[in-house]
Amino acid sequence: MTRVARGIFVPVIGLYVLGALYLLFTESQLSVPVIAHILMGCLLLLAVWWTGRAAMGEQPAADRPLDAAFNDMPQALGLFDAGGNLTVSNREFAEFFDLRHGHHQPAVPYNELERRLSDDFNMLGILRRTRERMLAGDVDYAYETRDDGRVLSITHRPTEGGGAIVTFHDITERRFADLRVGFLASHDMLTGLLNRRAFRDKIEATLMDTEAVAPEIAVLFMDLNGFKAINEEQGHLAGDALLCMLAGRIKTALPDNCTAARVAPDVFGVLQVGTEQPLGISTVAKTLSERIAAPLELDDTVLRMTASCGIAHLKVAHADIDAVEADDLFKMAELALSHAKDEGRGTLRIFEPQMATTADKRRQMEIAIREAIAMDLFEVYYQPYMNIRQGGVAGCEALLRIHHPSLGLISPLDFIPVAEEIGAIGEVGAMVLRRACQAAVNWPRDIKLSVNVSPLQFTGRDFLHDVSDALAMSGLSASRLDLEITESALLADTEQTLTLLHKLHALGVRISMDDFGVGYSSFNYLRRFPFDRIKIDRSFVRDVASHEDAIAIVRAATSVAASLGMIVTAEGIETQEQLDRVRAGGCAEAQGYFFCPPIRAENLPGVLRELARDTRAVA
Repeated sequence: MTRVARGIFVPVIGLYVLGALYLLFTESQLSVPVIAHILMGCLLLLAVWWTGRAAMGEQPAADRPLDAAFNDMPQALGLFDAGGNLTVSNREFAEFFDLRHGHHQPAVPYNELERRLSDDFNMLGILRRTRERMLAGDVDYAYETRDDGRVLSITHRPTEGGGAIVTFHDITERRFADLRVGFLASHDMLTGLLNRRAFRDKIEATLMDTEAVAPEIAVLFMDLNGFKAINEEQGHLAGDALLCMLAGRIKTALPDNCTAARVAPDVFGVLQVGTEQPLGISTVAKTLSERIAAPLELDDTVLRMTASCGIAHLKVAHADIDAVEADDLFKMAELALSHAKDEGRGTLRIFEPQMATTADKRRQMEIAIREAIAMDLFEVYYQPYMNIRQGGVAGCEALLRIHHPSLGLISPLDFIPVAEEIGAIGEVGAMVLRRACQAAVNWPRDIKLSVNVSPLQFTGRDFLHDVSDALAMSGLSASRLDLEITESALLADTEQTLTLLHKLHALGVRISMDDFGVGYSSFNYLRRFPFDRIKIDRSFVRDVASHEDAIAIVRAATSVAASLGMIVTAEGIETQEQLDRVRAGGCAEAQGYFFCPPIRAENLPGVLRELARDTRAVA
């Protein structure tokens, strides 16, 4: 009922009730109409009382949603006047500051707010700093942290009267979520160490700090030797557990001026700032290597790890510092690590400028190999080897070259190792086999073809198929093909390699052990596999005229080979004296510049005719 309606109906109802009471006291008998009038008057008075009571707390309908929204806000909101006194606040604000008042209650002077917070120094300080920013007219926001660790976001906006609207919002959960996202973006999820990108940024920031007190910085890369095998044999979960244990050891062993990171699946990085280098980082590397080498228990298995280390260091105050970037230090450390791994497990190498030169040459060679494959720049040369007992040419060895348009003629000693590293040796080796077999078909039938085989050809692809395919396409008899392998091919995977060699033998192909005497188990392999021929390494042939131990090895090799039915070829013959000595030592064949250097395929027929009449090869 509206106030206007109440103003009209209340007097009317009052007169009605008075009339009913008059009838009650003037009538001698209570009739039904009189009783009805009296009851109706009472009911009307009760209704008026009820509506009046409800009207006392009634608010305009338009105000109720606004009040609800104001008090249901998750932020604590307060309206302050120019003197810093609280004039309006919502329920959250009252609870936030434990004021026990709502927005509809009287304003609270600022000194009263301070009095109520006098026992809570933390909240009192937050209130005072907020008032200072408010009175200064700042239109900004600030972060405050409560004693219980909760994080508050505080905003303040000036009002026309000189006061301000201030909100307090608890953003603890959001802040922690943001910190978590930031942590994951910069840290390795498995070990908790910095990731590669954050580690690089850390180095970059150090290099850019022109006011750095530390005169030098150093970067250490540590590669876990044998980690890949553990990962494959025991599973990735075991590998992850191993990495976490090692990361823990690294973190606890590092001095305060070091930062650790995981820069690759099995490589840890360390940045050290403010120590004389490379002495400081070398000491760190030694300590970490010892920690890593300590026994590790993993699923009832005791493991012992080693680490190869590469170090790069730099004087921050050096004149050329502006020319150095984090990526440069990364490359330097990686190059040093690569050299350390090449020299054996557990080795430490410090970067030297020539390492970069070597790396540039290797990259240049890799590009040349890929260009040679794409543009067919390969050419097969042939070097004959002689029968030094009966005379004549026993066979020719196929030797690959690259005719590069800008680099010129590239030797296999330069490009074969790189081709092996980049995984191109299988394709290149299969091509050599096909071309050499096609060329040998046109030679005299008593001249054999020898082709060198990389150890990686035994593991990278179906080598037996490559050999069969080359023989089938060329029509060359398998008995005329001689495959030369080194001891390193047998060391790679003994049983698998020996099985493959037996299959090649069954095909009719001859097998030779190249560079005999260089490895420590050459004689042992002669017992395990029936080679057709062994080739004495040129390092022994070079010294046969001046070192008795060299000729002794030649005699021992020829003696063993004779008992096993094998032919012995001496390679690297350059003088008549060397030829005489190896012949006296029991060699049946000889190869070298003394007879003929490697020559192009089109020149071979004429050279073969001349060598057939060469009397130097006749005993």
